[in-house]
Amino acid sequence: MSTEQILIVNCQKGDKRSQYLLVKQYSSMMMSICRRYARDANMAQDMLQESLILVFRHIHKFEGKGSFEGWIRKITVRASLQWVDKKWYRNEKNLVGMLPEKEINSEAFTHHDADIIMEMVNSLPEKYKVVFNLYVVDEYNHAEIAEALQIKETTSRSHLLRARKMLQDKYLAMQNNENIKTAF
Repeated sequence: MSTEQILIVNCQKGDKRSQYLLVKQYSSMMMSICRRYARDANMAQDMLQESLILVFRHIHKFEGKGSFEGWIRKITVRASLQWVDKKWYRNEKNLVGMLPEKEINSEAFTHHDADIIMEMVNSLPEKYKVVFNLYVVDEYNHAEIAEALQIKETTSRSHLLRARKMLQDKYLAMQNNENIKTAF
């Protein structure tokens, strides 16, 4: 039995030391997920707390099939989504006709500082930020996003396209500002 399997079994038995070790081992990964969906640090802390409660409440359901970390990630994403104001998504109309006509170049972000990109993602309108994170970072497909947010798949696609376009525009504006600063 691996160390992780022993930890899981002991957590399933309610062992406090094992629960502490689980929190210590996985909380930073969980917090990084929560920060992607939260409006601020306090909200991220609340999301993390709720995620941990759900992990311990449902740990007896983990059967050892698949990755334990992946199981925790799904719980954390779902708990985070519960904190997001979903009314924005439910009231969305089909926006397919309003999609940008040009393909967006995603290579603009490959060589830039991760913290700056994260800042740009966090500055997106919440509906775009959530879809972007679910699709790009957490690797959900549009059907899964639509189900999780109770929206149409086409709305998920349009939000992703708009998020990418907004990020590209922010990135190009930032580059232009840097070029102007170096010119003087």
